[in-house]
Amino acid sequence: MLSDRYFPRQDLHILDYGAANFVLCEMLKAEGYVNVDRFDYFDDQHAFIANKGYDLITCIDILD
Repeated sequence: MLSDRYFPRQDLHILDYGAANFVLCEMLKAEGYVNVDRFDYFDDQHAFIANKGYDLITCIDILD
C-alpha cells in the first residue's frame, strides 16, 4: 500500500476530514495506524479534537 512507502511510521496522528462513510479510516486502521481520527460535518459522532495536532490530514472528495 502507498501508506507503507510514504508514511512508514504507524504512530502518526491522522485526521480524515470529510470522512463520510469512514472507509479511509478503516483502511488505515487495518494497515496498523492506531491514531486515526475522523471528521464529517454531517456526522455528529465524529472523533475530531480541535486542539489536537495532526501529522497528516486527508481531505478527499470534499468539493462536489
